[in-house]
Amino acid sequence: MDRLKLIKLLNLTLSENDGEALSATRKINYFIKENNIKWEDILNRKPEIRQPEKDEYAILHMNLMKERSYSQELQNNFKFSKTILKYLLLFVFILIVVIILK
Repeated sequence: MDRLKLIKLLNLTLSENDGEALSATRKINYFIKENNIKWEDILNRKPEIRQPEKDEYAILHMNLMKERSYSQELQNNFKFSKTILKYLLLFVFILIVVIILK
């Protein structure tokens, strides 16, 4: 059982639904029994701190650049749409003026 699943199950023990809370407690206890560990082992375990690999930094950086590029693209599309709308409104205004002046 990984740490995140354990945390999720521990949170479920706080459920207002008694069946859900009991089931989560039993799953945790089953895991402890099957793996011959004690609650002390779980509670006294120091968190694992893992440094990301250099490749992970490159991937994160690449994803960030893609998001920025996508954001910039959306902004450019919005500006273009805004410009089109202005010209369309100007055209409609001129059309109305021409119709009225006839």
